[in-house]
Amino acid sequence: ISKASPYFLFSDSFNSPILEKDKILFIEPGVILKPQNKSGTALIVNGTLFAKGTSQSPIKFTSSAAAKPRPGDYGQALLFTPESKGSVLDNVIFEYGDPIIFAAPMVSVFEADIKIKNSVFRKSLFSALELIEANAEIENTIFEDNENIALSIQGGATKITNTFFKNNQIGLKSSQTSQIQLDNNNFSANQKPIIIDINSRVSFSCAAAGAGGAGVCDAGNTGNLIAQFNNNFLNGILI
Repeated sequence: ISKASPYFLFSDSFNSPILEKDKILFIEPGVILKPQNKSGTALIVNGTLFAKGTSQSPIKFTSSAAAKPRPGDYGQALLFTPESKGSVLDNVIFEYGDPIIFAAPMVSVFEADIKIKNSVFRKSLFSALELIEANAEIENTIFEDNENIALSIQGGATKITNTFFKNNQIGLKSSQTSQIQLDNNNFSANQKPIIIDINSRVSFSCAAAGAGGAGVCDAGNTGNLIAQFNNNFLNGILI
């Protein structure tokens, strides 16, 4: 996909554009994509997606609202399926997606492997990025101003490095049997920086959190969670 943008992506609850298995799609720097439906996925990725922008010309998935874009203006931008292999998101901005009525994140990675770096996930209404049994690497990325969950991890293995979580309702939520490595990240001004939840039926509590949301919520038995924390800042607290 070249710079001749914006591109308007049409989908509904039953029909979505599909990148077929073993096919490769390249999105060039500076491309703007605008999903058009609140109840569909703009692109289902069964193949390999290389969306590689630059710091000066990022790729952007954004709202079609010209005057006042809002969280939830469109449904899901991308869904990576188990058939997808080796996709890369580099210098990509995702914003204003994910209405609660659709109950799907702006970007979902389901049993696929992916690398995300130098990117931004912001202003989602329900959840910005969801990893389900995925093998993911996230580096130099920003999660900010998301009204519910910035990053949800459900199983799989995820490494997060040099990433910034700011002003989200929940910075990172982990459940199921997850392997997570956090190195040199910053959590700032989130209502709940990190929730580690093995039993989703257990309500969450952050009684130990200080002003501004410092602290880690631990709901239920964490015996199945393998987490490594190295040199991360939770609202100014080094862990």
